[in-house]
Amino acid sequence: MRTASADRFDLLEQLPPDLRLVPAAAAAWAVMLLGLGLGPLTGGVIALSAGAAAVIAYRGRRSPALLAIAGTAAAAGIVIAAHTLLVTTHPLHEHALRGAAATLRVVLRDDPRVLRTPGPTGGPAAARVVVPTELVETTAGAGRWVGGGRVLLLAPAAGWRGLLPGQTVTAEGLLAPPERADLTVAVLRVRGGPGDVAAPPWWQSAAGGLRSGLRAAAGTLPPAEAGLLPGLAIGDTSALPPEVDDDFRAAGLTHLLAVSGDTAS
Repeated sequence: MRTASADRFDLLEQLPPDLRLVPAAAAAWAVMLLGLGLGPLTGGVIALSAGAAAVIAYRGRRSPALLAIAGTAAAAGIVIAAHTLLVTTHPLHEHALRGAAATLRVVLRDDPRVLRTPGPTGGPAAARVVVPTELVETTAGAGRWVGGGRVLLLAPAAGWRGLLPGQTVTAEGLLAPPERADLTVAVLRVRGGPGDVAAPPWWQSAAGGLRSGLRAAAGTLPPAEAGLLPGLAIGDTSALPPEVDDDFRAAGLTHLLAVSGDTAS
């Protein structure tokens, strides 16, 4: 004898997927991408246009789907216009365009990631890392100020690779504009190691200890397996051999190594 819950389950299986919110979600993503690529003016124009369309759709009692699309696009336009405006008007933005020297006090937002690039002769280059950070204090040119903003550090692996998210450090180098259209204010090409390194939060220290323990336990395996196990388990690819990383990239499976965001670049 079939139960009522089984009948409801069969009914749900027969129903087609509900895709009513897909156009609204697609509109939000499209507006975000346009705003990132074209700047705050584009985001503002889209927000005003979509807001007007939403008002017309609401007053005219037209399709709820049209109202959802227009309303979502307007909200996304406001958000991306505000964020990109903060980036383009940030005090560090002009210094980055000029390639000025700077000293930054920053907080790490993520683990340093190894940047694999060939050397000038085609051989391996000196190891470098990419470090996503948040500004705390800036000294650039004749100015000094306190304030936030996302900055990407390109630094030597020595001294930087073992740092943990949440640590506050000082970095010196030359500024450059970001190559990608995102909310990064500037890129700092760091000349040396980190200075005035503060201790990480206790939870990051605990996570770092667990990762170190897993790497040590996997060290009894052959090199490829020893590097792959931490990558699959917790996203720690620091010991992953380059040939294994290349195989995962060729197969389109790098997402399997991105549990903690510590994938090689």
